[in-house]
Amino acid sequence: MPMCCDLEELNFLSPGYPMYFQFLKFGIYFLMVLLVFSGIFNYITSSKGDNCISREMVPEDVTYNEIVKICVKDGINEYSLANKINDIADLEKQEIYNLFTIVLLFFLLQFLRKIQKETAVICDERDITASDFTARVRHFPTDWAENIDIDEEVKKFFETHALPGKTLKVVNVSCVYDVHEKLAQRKIIQEKTILKQKLYAKRAEGTI
Repeated sequence: MPMCCDLEELNFLSPGYPMYFQFLKFGIYFLMVLLVFSGIFNYITSSKGDNCISREMVPEDVTYNEIVKICVKDGINEYSLANKINDIADLEKQEIYNLFTIVLLFFLLQFLRKIQKETAVICDERDITASDFTARVRHFPTDWAENIDIDEEVKKFFETHALPGKTLKVVNVSCVYDVHEKLAQRKIIQEKTILKQKLYAKRAEGTI
């Protein structure tokens, strides 16, 4: 995860702010949205519900089929939807608040995505690596004279001819060779060798 820029010059919504801290603060924002727009209301209305009963109020002679239909009040059920299942007005309000919260979180996520995408681009531009100063050149001439240091010749050429009127500093040149054709020929030889071995085996068995 990119970490760039001077923290003292940036606020957390700016594109250059480290993505990790952006994510943490947006996570706090998500929790605040959930609590403010639906969580607090759901908590209060559920705790005031009267559908769940305490364990002392459960009849002793109740059957299993009956007790599974009873909401027994405990540390979880007391603040859950089950405790206000009979309060239609609060349930309708809760659905509205929950829908509004989901829509708000959707736009907040899009905003976070935009900010972090901009941050990734800026940090990538400021994170200078060797690849930013590396060039790949193809189709070199193959008719080099003997005892010629190809790397050194290429280095001299680019230092003096790469940019008209300017001299570049080339640190290193690494010549590589295109071996695709040789690999293709090697594959053909392997296939022919396997075929030859199969034919010898069939000849030994007398099948051909």
